[in-house]
Amino acid sequence: MIRKTSFITIAFISITFLFGFTIESNSNIESTSPILDTIQSPETGTVYLYRAGRAVGMVLNTQIKINGQDAGGTSNKSYFEWNLEPGVYVFSCFTKESNGVVEIDVKPNEKYYLRQDVRIGFTNEGRVTLKQVDEAKGSKEMKKCKKLISTYK
Repeated sequence: MIRKTSFITIAFISITFLFGFTIESNSNIESTSPILDTIQSPETGTVYLYRAGRAVGMVLNTQIKINGQDAGGTSNKSYFEWNLEPGVYVFSCFTKESNGVVEIDVKPNEKYYLRQDVRIGFTNEGRVTLKQVDEAKGSKEMKKCKKLISTYK
């Protein structure tokens, strides 16, 4: 009987830890499916920031900043698309435990893919990483993601 009670207690604590903590996101999900081959203008470059689906850390949302300005928050299986004027942009995401920063020199008519990963950490917010990936990997992994509407102007 003690074993059964201990198992139920451990299972309850584990489920609460994995799924009970969330951070508010200020992004809206766009109802369209991803279109990965569009560039709005030949004078701009397109940056995609996506978060592929992972079981661990899936309920955690993380805020994204571009050059220090809020751009919205990601959730599991989501992505942002920005058509940006040429120039240097710093993309960042952070939690209490870690941060991810990538700098991109955006060129006209070019595409850039940033992959964000969130894992369980020592705090409720988890650990976050951000890295640039090539177009083949980025476009393939984004196909299962839903587009978010960014607050970045």
